[in-house]
Parts: sequence; structure tokens; C-alpha cells
Amino acid sequence: MKAWVAVLALLIAVGVVVVVLLFLPSTKLAPQPPTVQSRPVKTVTQSPTEVVVAYLQALQSEDYQTAYSHLSRESKRKHPYTEFVSLNEQKGITEYDLGTAREEQGEDGYMTVAVQLREDPALAGFRMVKEGGNWQVVFVGGIPSYPYP
Repeated sequence: MKAWVAVLALLIAVGVVVVVLLFLPSTKLAPQPPTVQSRPVKTVTQSPTEVVVAYLQALQSEDYQTAYSHLSRESKRKHPYTEFVSLNEQKGITEYDLGTAREEQGEDGYMTVAVQLREDPALAGFRMVKEGGNWQVVFVGGIPSYPYP
């Protein structure tokens, strides 16, 4: 008789466990991922020199979308993306000694970044304009890697 009571108690216990498992929300049983506190995105403003270096590196690696993103609004208006890519592919890319880049204060809010050409004593000046808090390359004429205003 004691064995029969023990089996009955075991069956009741199993039944209770099954009922509890069926009626508990599954989110209570599944482990919860840790809560991640969202941090405000910190906008990094690059200096004119950093923008020119990033622009030239993108051109050199044929990452034309990144290079194009560094152009001013007016430059993009004058040179649609397909033309920008075509000019790079047809005319080639001027090589610079990026370690020589230096900023020179320009007029009317513009900044010029002078960079020495590789294997040439000449300097190229990249005219920069600040738009929406970020410096952008002004490309009016010439080729993208050797623009002139």
C-alpha cells in the first residue's frame, strides 16, 4: 500500500510540474538577454586635414562612394556620382605624401589643406568648406584627386 501511495504522489507531482510549465509564460523560463543601455551616438567632427586624407585614401583604394561623401553639396551638384567615378577611372589618381598635409586659413570661412605631391616639390591645395558642422572638399574643376576651385 505504501508503494501505491508513493507512485500516486509521484504522479501528482509530475502532473503539477506539467501544469505549471504549460501555464507559465515562456519568457519566464527562457534566459533574458542582458539589458544594454543605449548611449548617445557621439558625432566625431574631423579636421579639414583629416577629411582630405580620408578623401585621398578613399580615391586611392577606389572607394568612390566614401570619397564622394566627402564632397561639398555644390561639388556634388556640379559633378554627379557617375561623372565623378568616370573622371577618376579615365584620368587616374594623383599621388600625395599625406604626411605633409597642412591647413592654411582661407577667406570667407573656407580652409585650404596643402599636400605635397609624391615625387614632385609642388603642392596641391584642397579647398574646404564647413557644411552642417563638417568639413567638405570643394571640387569645382580639374580631376577629383587634383581639384581646383
